[in-house]
Amino acid sequence: MIEETGWLIQHSSIGAELTTSNVSMFITSDAGNTWRQIFDEEYSVLYLDQGGALVAIRHTPLPIRHLWMSFDEGRQWNKYSFTMSPLFVDGLLGEPGEETLIMTIFGHVSHRSEWQLVKIDFRSIFNRRCTEGDYQTWHLHNRGEPCIMGVKRIYRKLKPVARCVMGKTYSVTMTSAPCDCTEADFECDYGYERRSDGKCTPAFWFLPSSMSRSCTTGTTFINSTGYRKVVSNNCTAGVIAEYMARRQHCPTQAPKGLHLVTSEGKLTATLGTNVTFLVFLEEGDGARTSIMVDFGDGHALTYSNVSSIEDGIKHIYKAVGIFRVTATGENSLGSESVVLYLHVTYPRPQRLCTDAERKRTRNDTKSSKSDGKHPGVPEHSPRELVTSPELMDTELNTRPIGCIKPHAHVKFSNELPTYINI
Repeated sequence: MIEETGWLIQHSSIGAELTTSNVSMFITSDAGNTWRQIFDEEYSVLYLDQGGALVAIRHTPLPIRHLWMSFDEGRQWNKYSFTMSPLFVDGLLGEPGEETLIMTIFGHVSHRSEWQLVKIDFRSIFNRRCTEGDYQTWHLHNRGEPCIMGVKRIYRKLKPVARCVMGKTYSVTMTSAPCDCTEADFECDYGYERRSDGKCTPAFWFLPSSMSRSCTTGTTFINSTGYRKVVSNNCTAGVIAEYMARRQHCPTQAPKGLHLVTSEGKLTATLGTNVTFLVFLEEGDGARTSIMVDFGDGHALTYSNVSSIEDGIKHIYKAVGIFRVTATGENSLGSESVVLYLHVTYPRPQRLCTDAERKRTRNDTKSSKSDGKHPGVPEHSPRELVTSPELMDTELNTRPIGCIKPHAHVKFSNELPTYINI
């Protein structure tokens, strides 16, 4: 396919589908609004003199010696001979720049001969240069609609009946003016889809109100109408105010979707180390929502807004156990709470028990058995122990083990790796 100002030339076929057989050549001089068939076979077509003339050579495996020229946008074609002996044409080239009137045909006389080049100069066909009276104005349109992508465009092009040389000094001139916007200049915005009546409505998976989640009271956001102007469309005025997105004030919302997690995403922590809690809202005015965090160990902190704790809240637990951590967000429209259970444990022992430590442990065990008590566990009623899981965990771990007691069948050596007797 080749093109000039308003021209398109392409090979195609008439029918329900494209085929490689029965290929014909078609031309349009009004940017595709109407088409005319110019050949019933496949041809190579070149522009000369910036579209002032067309040259066509037939695609065929047979040797040829003629070409066709048209000076009226392909309405009439004149036959010319370009060689005395028929030539198997392999291709044709135009000189650099479409303003040229020179073309080159290359091929061979027989399958055993070398390539031959035939250079054709068409300047002798034209006897004058084009004047202003040889040109006409042409309005680009789409089936009669002059506004394309929001702009009217008017070109100057050569009249079909003019037979003159435009030359290198000719340049395509175009004037343009913006059009008033119409519904055709807009497409459905993200999250919207067009219905059978042509209107854009939210898709089943899209929630328009979610666009204002990041809003804070007193600020504004751009709220979509469901439409957006087509990219590169330059229309102005018209219905643009009706279809373009509008700036609206952010609504005040009650806190919703409150989340409480640890920075490491774990529900366990080690005694005496910093635990960082992260609190955030999915919906609501974070700047006007206060946050209270109860760490479950008798300590709590309150913050005036969510944005002040973006880096997290740090806390150190001084006892082991399972702690119920609660975060509550509250503003003038409501509140919401979220709970997290954190298990705080002693650090893992890093060394083996010495003989003295193992002996002391055995003595404590014997002493406890003699008086019927569990070593290291204070006295509590059965009811109290059963109904207080935090108390059980805390009291059973009140005596941290600073060393590892080896198994009876595990031996350690300074020279050999650990092994087990079976």
